[in-house]
Amino acid sequence: MRELGVNSTSTSLSLATLNENQRHEVEEVCLEVSGIAKRGKRKIIRLPKVYALENFPSLCDSIMTSSDFDRWKHLPGSARAKTSTVSLLIAQDVPHALIPLETRCGNEGEPYAVRTPLGWTINGPLDDDNDCSSTAASHLIHAASNQLVGLEAQVEKFRTIDNGCVVEDIGPCLSLDDKKVLALWDQTVDIDDGHYQLRIPFVSDLPELMNNCQLATQRLTTLAEESVSA
Repeated sequence: MRELGVNSTSTSLSLATLNENQRHEVEEVCLEVSGIAKRGKRKIIRLPKVYALENFPSLCDSIMTSSDFDRWKHLPGSARAKTSTVSLLIAQDVPHALIPLETRCGNEGEPYAVRTPLGWTINGPLDDDNDCSSTAASHLIHAASNQLVGLEAQVEKFRTIDNGCVVEDIGPCLSLDDKKVLALWDQTVDIDDGHYQLRIPFVSDLPELMNNCQLATQRLTTLAEESVSA
């Protein structure tokens, strides 16, 4: 902005990332930009709101170097970066500046080039896939609504309380069996040497089963008759 010598308005901007949401004092301006390619007529793109930060993040690692560029012959020569710095980021709120007019693709896993109204951009990984020295981190997150938490969460809650930890109260959606087990625990819970003791469900209170002796006898007779007939 100082190089351009444009007037601006001071404002506050909320920058949200994966880990934080902070407010920064910035300068707001309106700019018109165009590509530097000589091919065809340059199209003027209006950026109604551009926010300038005093400390702009370094994005040099996102620029393809000449040595990187020479590795892939399918990339157009006009896509070579003319500078090693990044001064302006154009987001998705200006979609007409990012419309793909032409693409140059290589093999699977290689970067590809897209020509937009402002010129060529390079997309994709620059590192060699065969580089075994690179590291990667993988995280697994399991999210579930409180309404889907059942008996297993209650058992885990009992175990956590037994270890002296404080946990949040979970409002579960319990099945009929869950309610029976919790009612049993409410009536039989005991503390022995500082630890909770709970009865194992249905060990002494076995469910009533129908007398299927007659059904089993009839089935055995039928099988015997089929065996003789065969």
